[in-house]
Amino acid sequence: MDARTPRDLRFSRAGRAWTAQARTGWTVDLTAPARSVAWAAARRITHLGSGTSSFTGSPDFRVQNIRVGASRVHGQWIERAAN
Repeated sequence: MDARTPRDLRFSRAGRAWTAQARTGWTVDLTAPARSVAWAAARRITHLGSGTSSFTGSPDFRVQNIRVGASRVHGQWIERAAN
């Protein structure tokens, strides 16, 4: 998709009525991410695991501990040792 320039308001006649049209502009950033699918495939990176937990009825301190622990590992990358 190419960039599109904005167009200021224009009035045009449609039969007996006048209509107004304008167009917003946009640009597209085609910058590749640092960690792409190709990057992961070249390093044989796979999904390690995920989990869910229901801590309904748990005391507040347990809920807080789970949140803190989860926030520390969320989105982390773990390198596998070479064989």
